[in-house]
Amino acid sequence: MKQIRHYYSLAAGALLACIACCLVSCGGSTLSQKDYPMFWSWTDAPSDANAVCQSLKAAGVEGWILGASSAAEVQAAIPVAKQQGIVLLASLPVDRLGADRALLDSYCALEGLHGVMIDFRPLAEAWTKGAPWNDATEIAPMELGWLSEVIEAARAQGKIVGAAVLPTPKMSEEVCGLNWGQLPFDLVVPMAFPAGYTKDNSFVADCMVESSRDKNPQSRLYAGLTVDKDPNKVMDLALNHGAEGIVLFSPIADNGAMKSYSDKIQQAWASAGGVNPRLVKSPKLTDPFENMDILALVNAKIRELAEVPIPNITTYKPVKEEGNVKFYETTELNTHRTYTISFYYCGGILSGWKVE
Repeated sequence: MKQIRHYYSLAAGALLACIACCLVSCGGSTLSQKDYPMFWSWTDAPSDANAVCQSLKAAGVEGWILGASSAAEVQAAIPVAKQQGIVLLASLPVDRLGADRALLDSYCALEGLHGVMIDFRPLAEAWTKGAPWNDATEIAPMELGWLSEVIEAARAQGKIVGAAVLPTPKMSEEVCGLNWGQLPFDLVVPMAFPAGYTKDNSFVADCMVESSRDKNPQSRLYAGLTVDKDPNKVMDLALNHGAEGIVLFSPIADNGAMKSYSDKIQQAWASAGGVNPRLVKSPKLTDPFENMDILALVNAKIRELAEVPIPNITTYKPVKEEGNVKFYETTELNTHRTYTISFYYCGGILSGWKVE
């Protein structure tokens, strides 16, 4: 696997020690962690905040992470969210914060805003676009050494501090040198978006098993999801493998169905004393051929490359391992073409694959 870390500047050891010290000593939000909503929606600034809040309530979603472009947009949403009983956080893209530290103060000064969410999507998107199983090779540099100042300032002003982060602490450390599991954020949202990785929902389960084990004990773990089909199945995968809540980055397609799901899950957890009665600790996926869904995706790619309606594929034979990559070969018998399948492991979990 190609190395990414050298694209980023991060004094990881000093940063972790500094953040840990200041987060423990600084004052926190008046909202207790046990009162955080289980379900959140992450949206851009809307033209009608009232309509958004009413829709969230109808869907049983009581947390709103607002991706606004200015403090004025956040200010406009605060009274509406308060009236509807919605907990409101404002997202702060990590690249914008790096260029303009005053942005944090303008958000934290807003009365009625519960907190801020540091948004690592710019870094995550750069990584997935430049990951070895994708085509791009360029990743923009990003300086992260100032994070300790940002977190300390937000906590000192009584705000919840969360972070939408790379899928697992070990993956984040491998990609940019930042192990977010060592930081006592109030809540962490690993962005387990299969589309940028294995394209299979087992990636969500693997990420939650790893993140629930390696996160800071002071952090509440939410699964960051984009769901276009079978939302209940994907949310079940996340919750049953360690997530303590859900942050939806995609629109809620059916408010009624989401409300039924939210009510069912929260009632089940409440009846079990506040824990998930269906929690499992399945091992992470290390052998891709144990997952028939991933194998089906690989076969579909071979069919596309071979340009045959039904591929006739021989056994997948292991060829070699190089670092975090396992190579297999197979032959499509209709065309007599041999294909190499590369499986990439980032942070110890299957993260992507490529057929050539």
